[in-house]
Amino acid sequence: MATHPLIQSLFGRFQNLNLMILREDLRRGSVATSTWFGSRALCPLAHGLMNADMAQQLLWPSRASKSERAYRIAARQLGVPLSDVDRFVRLWDSNEFGPDWLADQLDILWWERRADADLMQTILESGASPAGEQSLSHADGDRGDGYFDSAPFPGSQSTSACPCPL
Repeated sequence: MATHPLIQSLFGRFQNLNLMILREDLRRGSVATSTWFGSRALCPLAHGLMNADMAQQLLWPSRASKSERAYRIAARQLGVPLSDVDRFVRLWDSNEFGPDWLADQLDILWWERRADADLMQTILESGASPAGEQSLSHADGDRGDGYFDSAPFPGSQSTSACPCPL
């Protein structure tokens, strides 16, 4: 089962801790609706903001009937399209996206992350790249001739030309 594209777009950018707290808050019924920041509760999107001050900044524009401005602030802070914020807030506030459904979607997102992390850990431990090309480990002292091995760094001598402009 795949994560809904809107959920992936918005919540896929959350830090792991923010995502875990949101999942727990959804299960406890401690998530706000029809506001960004309520008494002891945050809107699901506000969980992804860097701090409570940012969530409070969203209150003034929305109280002044300038929801569009609050949506723009949230979209900018979260690094997501304005249309995704607008769509999610409308679906969340109308209860079309309910807490149980959102928690299930976030669980799928969480397990996708875990699977990706487990795969990457296996790759790093084996010292091989995902496609089986050059070793990622340089423990044997061989630095290889990979793409980035010849890229010049400030103050270094390059033995070959870098294919990209610096």
